[in-house]
Amino acid sequence: MKHSKFLGVLAATLCLGLGGLASCTPPEDQPAGTSEKHVHSAAEGAEWKNDDNNHWHECAAGDGGIVDKAKHTFDETKAKTITEATCTEAGSEEVTCTVCGKTVTRTVKAKGHTYEKENGEDKVTWTKQATCEEGGEGTKECTVCHTKTPVTSDPKGHTYEKVKDETGADTTEDKVIWLKEATCVDSGLGYKVCTECNKAEEVIADPLGHEFITTDTAEPEEGKATVRTYTCKNGCGKSYLGFKATEVSTSCKSGLVEETDSATGEKGYRFWGRPIGNAVALDDSGTADRDNHDPIFDRTVQGDLFEYVFDLSEEQAAKLSDVRLFCNAKAADYLSGKDFWACDPNGEEWTPGFYIDEAPEHLNEDGTGKRIDDYRYILYVDDQVVSFDPTMSAPVTGAQTNQPRKDYMMPYAFHLHAGTNKISLRMAGGYRSTFFSFTFRTVEEEEQGVVLQAHHWGADTAIAADTTKGTVAAKKATDSSTNEVKYEIKLSDSMMAADSSNKNDPAGYVKLNGNGQSLSFKFETDAALTGKIYQRGVMDGWSSNKGKHLFSSNGQASGSDNLELKVNSTAIDLSSYKAKKFEDVMVEGTATGLSANTLVECGTVSLVAGVNEVSYKRLGSYNLALTDIVFIGTPAAATTAA
Repeated sequence: MKHSKFLGVLAATLCLGLGGLASCTPPEDQPAGTSEKHVHSAAEGAEWKNDDNNHWHECAAGDGGIVDKAKHTFDETKAKTITEATCTEAGSEEVTCTVCGKTVTRTVKAKGHTYEKENGEDKVTWTKQATCEEGGEGTKECTVCHTKTPVTSDPKGHTYEKVKDETGADTTEDKVIWLKEATCVDSGLGYKVCTECNKAEEVIADPLGHEFITTDTAEPEEGKATVRTYTCKNGCGKSYLGFKATEVSTSCKSGLVEETDSATGEKGYRFWGRPIGNAVALDDSGTADRDNHDPIFDRTVQGDLFEYVFDLSEEQAAKLSDVRLFCNAKAADYLSGKDFWACDPNGEEWTPGFYIDEAPEHLNEDGTGKRIDDYRYILYVDDQVVSFDPTMSAPVTGAQTNQPRKDYMMPYAFHLHAGTNKISLRMAGGYRSTFFSFTFRTVEEEEQGVVLQAHHWGADTAIAADTTKGTVAAKKATDSSTNEVKYEIKLSDSMMAADSSNKNDPAGYVKLNGNGQSLSFKFETDAALTGKIYQRGVMDGWSSNKGKHLFSSNGQASGSDNLELKVNSTAIDLSSYKAKKFEDVMVEGTATGLSANTLVECGTVSLVAGVNEVSYKRLGSYNLALTDIVFIGTPAAATTAA
């Protein structure tokens, strides 16, 4: 204890005796048992220590402590250049710390190139201008070191004339020249021409699809629906008999929710209730709490239903003896690609139902109704269950929300008769939808619910030219939705086989500008194909020819041939195409000279696997300049497999 007091007094005496040194206390790492801590301090006027980054003072006690450490402070105005930086190479300079006097050499980054500006952008000297399909190439020169840097630009992309609105202003829709208008069941075929490079692009429009409406405003009898005529508003001539969804018997209306189509104002009814035979309470969304309740079979609790009673005349019944029922409906928004009619037993939104009729095949051994796991609705005709046909089911396509309103083919086929008929559509389980009208369509005349798809060509692949066989190259693409194949042959590659007088007139085309002139070429395919042949090119566009006909030498549909076209030595029958007028395939505003690119269907054709030969010969009086030939069809292998 005495020694500790003595050491404390001695330390205090030493600190007082240092005079000019800053005061201090024993360091933190002093021997155990001491109670006072040392604070590092620098002696007055002590010399700065430093490295390339920092400066500091050492503790006056000589214990290795550091005080006053800080980064160097440089006066940038007094920096001394050692090596000048260039556009691409770094330089160096010396700077001196204003605190400790340390001189440091540091790197100065390269300046980078400086370019002359043009319209706010670096000025570029273009050696190759960008086109619609190819990028541009050029250089830009540094104004300091005169180094030339390569520059590329993206293709400009094609530009098309726009459709005008009622005020004459451009819309966002490209103008298309239609060679074949889309119908309710067939795709449309046309082309649009780039206003920059004059290249034509094939356009295929989806089928319109039938849109059946009725203008019959007759009031139905009490408790009965009125059978009306529903006609396709697209003018295809199709018409069917049917009735409105809101014309249900009064006993059915209590469980139905009325909705209005925002686009047409038409009223419809939506199923909103429990599945058939299911006594489990439903919440406001129409679904059951399946975690807390088992489905209970109860013959007294039936699913929501539409029940229609209507009369058919003898004449009407003769047309409707064997029919399918179609509904015009808006599918439940959360169907999201599921089948409109079928149930998904594993789906989160699925609510099971049970049969309530007495049909033996629908009953369990104990007499209760079997569970319905495969479809959402049951159809009764004259109180008899109609068998569900899964091959007729209609899937829903599109986004999960805002499903479109359209016609759906109901998966039932049945008979109607003259006199009074009764149809009941009951909810078995699952999703709810809104119905606006129903139509009867005979099994024989309906298109089986098939919707023709537009072409979705895959990436082009090249079938290279084979000089040993005298062939030219062909591009091949496959339609991802129909598996149809397209072969396209650029005729500028076949000019060695054309008359010398019709090369490059105009550039890139083969022109038959004299009677008797011909063109022939060969190309390879990797499979046999049955389909159609199209030619793309330009027609004689003199104003006097505009009202005349293609492929007819005197301008009349009944005239002699203007062109002989053969594929593998077989002449293509052009008679059905003679009636097509020049003005139908010419771009508006073309009065004289050659019209812009067109795409013209020329007939049916069969290609063989391997080498095929095509030949043209002008017989009549019209000029024809061709740029390429297109074959579209189904490969023989695919046809055989089907």
